[in-house]
Amino acid sequence: MIKRYPPAKSAADIIANDYGYGKTISNERLEDILELSDTGETMTREEHKRLAWIQLASMDALRKELLEHYRMMLVNTVDGYRVALPEEQTKRSIVDFQSSIRSATKKARSRLVYINREMLDENQRRENQEAISKLDLIDKSNRKALGFSHSK
Repeated sequence: MIKRYPPAKSAADIIANDYGYGKTISNERLEDILELSDTGETMTREEHKRLAWIQLASMDALRKELLEHYRMMLVNTVDGYRVALPEEQTKRSIVDFQSSIRSATKKARSRLVYINREMLDENQRRENQEAISKLDLIDKSNRKALGFSHSK
C-alpha cells in the first residue's frame, strides 16, 4: 500500500481497508501505523511531554480523517480503539455530547458561584446573578432537549 502523508491519512487508509467496522486496533498497532512507536531511547521530561502532545495531535487527526473521509468513528476500549458500527454511532455521539455539556455546565457554574462577591460592585453582582440565571435556563433547556433524567 502506498503511504499518504501525514501519517494520520495512511493510518486511516489502513484502518478502513484492513480493519473496518466493529474491529479493534490495539494501542501498539495504532502507534505503529501512526509512526509513533517507541524508539527505546531514554527521554527527558520535556521530550516526553512533547511526544505526548504529538500523540494527541496524531489521534485527533486520525479521528477526523476516519470520520470525514471514511464515515468511521473510533471509540476507546480497554484494549485500544474500536471502529464503531454505524448503528451505534448516533447514540455514542449523543452520549459524548451530553457528557461534554454536563462538564461545561458544571465548570461554568463553579466559576460563577465561587466568586468573591464582596469585591464586586452592585452592577457586577447583578451581572453575575443574571449569568447564573441564564446558565440555569440553558441547563434546564438542554436537559429537556437531550433527555437528561437526573438532576444537577
